[in-house]
Formats: sequence, structure tokens, C-alpha cells
Amino acid sequence: MTIQNILMKYEANQENLLKAIKDAQREYGCVDKVLVKQIAKYFSMKPAAVFSAASFYDQINIGGKFSIVVKVCDGANCVTKNSTKVIEEVERFFGQKVGDTFNANVKIERESCFGFCAQGPIMVVNDVMYEKVTPEKVDDILSGYTDFQ
Repeated sequence: MTIQNILMKYEANQENLLKAIKDAQREYGCVDKVLVKQIAKYFSMKPAAVFSAASFYDQINIGGKFSIVVKVCDGANCVTKNSTKVIEEVERFFGQKVGDTFNANVKIERESCFGFCAQGPIMVVNDVMYEKVTPEKVDDILSGYTDFQ
């Protein structure tokens, strides 16, 4: 689907901006500079305003497209259920830390909250949510996304 097709689903009102940004990310994997400019033009906004709206939300990827994006909740409830250890296991699996950018294929992020606190710790891999993740489950989950073992 083209960005024009995505945008045409919405009236060009600012209240639809976030919906359009999320749809663009779902289709393209991220919202890059080219998409920001096209979205801004459609909504009659400055690109900086669209970028500001997109970058405000942790769940919007405003950078390049990664093959594997791993997000682990580090909200208070998940931390009490060992999400810090889950993050450490993800880092060990990929050999990189949260926020490292040297591997263009993998991005590891901490997420402030997914809103499923009773099911925590929560880990999301490429938009697939895993609940009640333990450090022992990390390798099995991530092995399904990569050839690393």
C-alpha cells in the first residue's frame, strides 16, 4: 500500500495524524524523513510538527527499518517481576546493549509500559507480544526470529 493510500483513509484533520503515522509505520516498519514530509504535506503541517508528534511516542520508530525490534517493558510492575533480567538476556543473546546502533538489523529498547501489567514482564518482538516472559524463555523466543543460536 502506498503512503497516499494510507493517508486517503483519513480526513486531513490533526486528530487523525497519529492514526496515519501508526498505519505508515505498520506498512513501512518506520516513519522516515520521506514519509514525514508526505504526511506533513497531506495534513498541511510543517514536517517538524509531524516529526515532533511521531517522536513523542516510544512505540513509533522514526529511524531506519530494523529486521528485529525487541522491546521489553521496564515499568515498575514488570521490574518487580524481573524484566531487568529479561533485558539482560536479550542483550546477551544479541551481544549488544539497549540503544546500541552498530547492528543495523537489531534494535533493543526499553518500553515504559505496554498496559498489560498483570501479564508482565512483557516483551514485544516485531509487534508480536509475549507475556510473562522469564529470562529462561528469552532464547527460545528470539531463536524464532533469527539464525543465531
